[in-house]
Amino acid sequence: MMATPQPMGEIPTGADPQLAEVQAQIKSLRTRIERAGMKPATLDKKLSKMEGSDWLNIQIIARDESLDLSQIKICEFDKSLSDVTLTAKVKHVMPLICFTRDDGTEGTNRKFIVKDETGETMIVIWDPPKDFKLPTTGEVLKITHGYIRENRRTNGTSVLEFHANGETSQIITVDDALQEVNVNSSFVTIQEIVANGDMQDIKVKGTVTYISETKHFTDSEMKTVVITDDGVHKIPIQFWNGNIPKTIVTGAILEADYCFTANWDKKKVLRVSSFSSIKLT
Repeated sequence: MMATPQPMGEIPTGADPQLAEVQAQIKSLRTRIERAGMKPATLDKKLSKMEGSDWLNIQIIARDESLDLSQIKICEFDKSLSDVTLTAKVKHVMPLICFTRDDGTEGTNRKFIVKDETGETMIVIWDPPKDFKLPTTGEVLKITHGYIRENRRTNGTSVLEFHANGETSQIITVDDALQEVNVNSSFVTIQEIVANGDMQDIKVKGTVTYISETKHFTDSEMKTVVITDDGVHKIPIQFWNGNIPKTIVTGAILEADYCFTANWDKKKVLRVSSFSSIKLT
């Protein structure tokens, strides 16, 4: 009995996951070569005269036509991508992180949350140059020679990030770009948080009604602060380790962004992440 033919471009049920990855990469290459200036009909005509994989042939065509495939959008991230360029607007700047490598040398990195018209991601600059100018919220950066890396958030979810080496990448400020991209975050009400399921990247504001003693565990410590934004609905916010505020009092107004929900003793709580910023007034 003959097998039912599969429509072109679709992946049969139970297909090798590697096939799905290759087809996703081909789709990304098509998008990028078209963005670089080649019409879809022209590309298809050239591909029809070539043998072998479209994945390789599109790159050959781009090389022969001097078309730049390095420009990507956030929605096109794939962990196989390297030597790519991203242009995005800065939404949030994190403090400088210092660390010691396994070989004993010192290193630093800078992290920014950025957006383009297709999505939001984290940029990580490893060992930024000493004269690196810290960007501000709303500034548009173009970063070359980056690569996509899969990372795990504090809440356990896997995300794709844009990483770059401060010595080999160019970091350029771009004027008059991505003007339509809004990087202002709006507050989520506590009533919304309580009523919905798992949430992340939450920005919340409320009055502090309770502050716990710091709890000490084997290798960590935690303080809980309860806030309300309407005098009725309340939610605990957990601060762990280095994120615990040094000075906080009942009645203070607390703002925290990039929080995520979690369950603690069968109750919903908010937790601040490693790149949350906390403001007390």
